[in-house]
Amino acid sequence: MEFDRETSTASKRNAGNSWIERLSDVMRHASDEVPSRLHTTLSCHVRGKRPILFLPPEMGTLQPQGLAYLRAFARRHSFGLVEDRRKIDLRPVTESRDRSPSKLAMGISLLLKQTGMPGGARTLSSPHRLNADSLHVDLAELVHMAALARRRSKRIVLLPNRMIVDMIGQDTHPIVGHACRLATTDSNTVLSQFESPSFRSIGYSTGRQYVMHVFLAGGSSDAPELWTRLQLFTHTDFRFRLFPGQRQGPDYGLFHATYFFEMSDGTKSPWWLKQEPDNPTLQ
Repeated sequence: MEFDRETSTASKRNAGNSWIERLSDVMRHASDEVPSRLHTTLSCHVRGKRPILFLPPEMGTLQPQGLAYLRAFARRHSFGLVEDRRKIDLRPVTESRDRSPSKLAMGISLLLKQTGMPGGARTLSSPHRLNADSLHVDLAELVHMAALARRRSKRIVLLPNRMIVDMIGQDTHPIVGHACRLATTDSNTVLSQFESPSFRSIGYSTGRQYVMHVFLAGGSSDAPELWTRLQLFTHTDFRFRLFPGQRQGPDYGLFHATYFFEMSDGTKSPWWLKQEPDNPTLQ
């Protein structure tokens, strides 16, 4: 699923201060080289009141740019870095031995229900991955799509459910949601984005699944930011993705967790998209 990036030029000129527009603008200066598509699985725990990032072995040799970014992030936020040589199961929590979904996953499922997604609370896909017949949207492309569609999306404000409140350290600030039905050259999708001081996510429907990315931290290598509270960062399995900068510019990194939910009724829209005029169309 791709769209002509030149069509968003006007959107970039008129972009406000929304997090997704800033993210999109910065990521446009990242390289499309192969290293930008590498994902690194990380974990974070607290030792002696200090958060520690556990890194995969040999990262300095295999992904030196990624390690440099993580060192910059650790310095800025007083994190420790430890090479993870523990013999533990590194599969996502949704595939752990008890097979129970994380509290964040359950909170997102309830959030979709709160916004009026048809049907009951969504269950995680089993196995927890994108179905072979579901259209894949690259994360960087999805960010650009969300930024382009934001100003023509429907807006709603709602209180976070208890699951999300527990995961983001008892932050009860309202969550602002934006959503629209989006027509592309490949298919139609429901695109949504949610934000509060401690919670940021974007998602899209694809086939009989709904994909949701939750952003925990990120930014340029000269000023990486922590976008959520430490409670969520240390209780979530997440991935780190590096987007190398162009022409010796700063690299850009993202820490994110991804969830795949079942949608037996396909791409039906939530109630708050009923009678939505002028849906964005990406060619």
